[in-house]
Amino acid sequence: TDAAINPGNSGGALVNENGQLIGINTLITSSSGNYSGVGFAIPVNYAIGIARDLIDGKTPTYAQLGVSCTTITDQIAKRYGFSVTSGAYVSSVVEGSGAAEGGIQKGDIITEFDGEAVTSSSELTLDVRKKNPGDKVSVKLVRDKEEKTVEITLGSGSSSSSSSSQGQYGQSQGQQRGAY
Repeated sequence: TDAAINPGNSGGALVNENGQLIGINTLITSSSGNYSGVGFAIPVNYAIGIARDLIDGKTPTYAQLGVSCTTITDQIAKRYGFSVTSGAYVSSVVEGSGAAEGGIQKGDIITEFDGEAVTSSSELTLDVRKKNPGDKVSVKLVRDKEEKTVEITLGSGSSSSSSSSQGQYGQSQGQQRGAY
């Protein structure tokens, strides 16, 4: 979204010009922590599903790939000699996850998820969240400068089960993401 999201209004309503709820503001992409023109929101239908689970006493679950990633930028690609200038660098793989079972390895760069280009770790997170646990997806990646496609069965996660780890690249830019 291009609606301003600043500290304190994450979790607030995102409405259209008719005042209809279309999403819940969640996060921004920024190295300074201030709004820079790009924000992310959870679609209202996804939020309604979570609300229903909570009302029914269930723990909300979501699809999980099983990786921690960092965004590849031009600068990072040049510095480390990567053959691609965008994507999601895999800094760790969760043992026993769909990613691990499908052959994704630490050091891979994910460039496509289920037919959609991946240009950042944030984008990969959103793409995974659009899926359901158990869905089978195709992941295109670069390993040792060679392109490869693997088939993955997505696992199930919840807000209480996700983990994070430190990545090797992009930490200073605040681009490290937890396991998803």
